[in-house]
Formats: sequence, structure tokens, C-alpha cells
Amino acid sequence: MTIRLRFLTILLLAAWAGRSEIRDILKSSEIDALMAKTQKSTDVMVKTNYIISLRVQTEPGSFVTHPDADEIWLVRRGEAKLSLGESTLATGVKRTGKDYDLAKGDVVNVPRTMAYLLAPSSRLEYVVIQIFPTERHFTAGRGGGQGGRGGGQARPMPDVVPNATIQDTFLKNTTNQPLHSLGAASMNHVIYNGAPGPYEIHLGCDDLYFVRLGSGTAKLDGRLLDPKEESPGEIRGTTGVYGAREHKIGVGDILVIPRNTVHYMDPGNVKLGYLLLKVWE
Repeated sequence: MTIRLRFLTILLLAAWAGRSEIRDILKSSEIDALMAKTQKSTDVMVKTNYIISLRVQTEPGSFVTHPDADEIWLVRRGEAKLSLGESTLATGVKRTGKDYDLAKGDVVNVPRTMAYLLAPSSRLEYVVIQIFPTERHFTAGRGGGQGGRGGGQARPMPDVVPNATIQDTFLKNTTNQPLHSLGAASMNHVIYNGAPGPYEIHLGCDDLYFVRLGSGTAKLDGRLLDPKEESPGEIRGTTGVYGAREHKIGVGDILVIPRNTVHYMDPGNVKLGYLLLKVWE
């Protein structure tokens, strides 16, 4: 598929999916229900710069290439053997000898230059974020704000981050920890240690939250009462927000926060931890 055709397809899908795409939050129970109905893949959010899909695989496959998008996976259920290979138009797929055992909670990074082969030992269910841009054109806010701290330097992400490593990071730390910061997306462990964060607006990126520890309350959208631009493209407030939608969040939930949208997180008196994927415009 040519890049132009791919782009037109994304635009058409975005227009078609507007009635059913995620608004604010997709609860863990809703994800499970959608996964149960999914045979191969279900798109739950379609935008011009990324797509969120739910994928299912039950049988070993062959090598798959995706030259138009980088992919981040979050395994929800099942186990599988993952094999990676380098992929180019000139040489095709070249196995690299990189094999991994995937299990629930693992996070996988598959750049567009890599091919992958999955061999599930049981029904494998995983969330996929396809990221289409290759560069970060809006440079503001790389390290600003509660959601962005720790992401200021280029930090390539490992092929696979095991669930045990992710949980250990959340449990042992009280401040945000970087996971990946390179190109058109970045990923951090965001930690609220029993205290709320600021009211935030990001002008250059969408925020995707994948809750992994604890619970809390999210306030989204509305009008920020005392906006101040802390750095270019990064708006903060301390007084409050008018007209926000409020949601209780917990482990397994996915939150989607489009750019230019007010958001605020309150964990109450417990620790809240989520993986934050920033996708730049």
C-alpha cells in the first residue's frame, strides 16, 4: 500500500470510526468484552497519527511487516513466543536471532524497520498502538509537566519490557521514570504518590494512559480557570477546571487525552501508576 493510499485510508477510517472511538476512557471490563468478540483485530481509536487496536492470535503465524507504522503492544492475556527480524524492501525479512517469551503485562516495541512472528501457546490478547509519524515536529513539552518528566533525552526502548520490571519500577519509585523517548512518541512510567498533579494541557501531543497500579479519579476536558504557559505548548493551572468530565480509573483501564484537552489526576491517598504514551502530532 502506498503512503498516499495509506493516508487516505486512515482519513476514511477516522470519519467512519468517530461514532464508536474511545471518548476519555475504555474500562478494563469493556476491553475484555471487546476482546472476547474479536477474532483477529478490532480498532477502538482511529486518528491520522495513530490507531489503537485490540488484537487476538491463537495459532502460530508467519513474519509480518508494517513499514508504515511503529507499534507498541501491551499484552493483556495469554503467552507466546515472539521472534523479530530486520525488514527492508530490498532484502525482505532477515531473522536477527531475537526471541522472547511474552506473557500478561509485558510491553513490546516493534519499530517499522522490524518484522515479527508470533507463536501463541494459548489465546493471545494484546492492545496495539500503531504510530504513523516518524518525527516530532512540535518540539515543546518534551520534559514538562507531571506526565512528561523523565522524557527529555532520547532513550530507545527495549524490544520487550517484562511485566515484572514494570511493576517493580512502580513499586520502588515515587517519581516518574522514563521508558522510551525517541522520534514521534515517548513512553514513561508516571507515578502519583498519594498526591494529585497539576491541571495540564499539552498543545503538541495526545496522551494515552495505561493504568498499571492503584486507582484514582481523572478529570478531563472543560475550561481551565487559571491557565499559565509554563513552557511553549505546555499549559498549567492550579485553581481548577470548569465543566470537566470525571471518571474513576483502575488497573487495566485506557485513557485517551487529545491534545488541547485539560486533564487532572487525583490518586487520593494511594499510589497511582500508569504507562504514559505521548504521540506527537
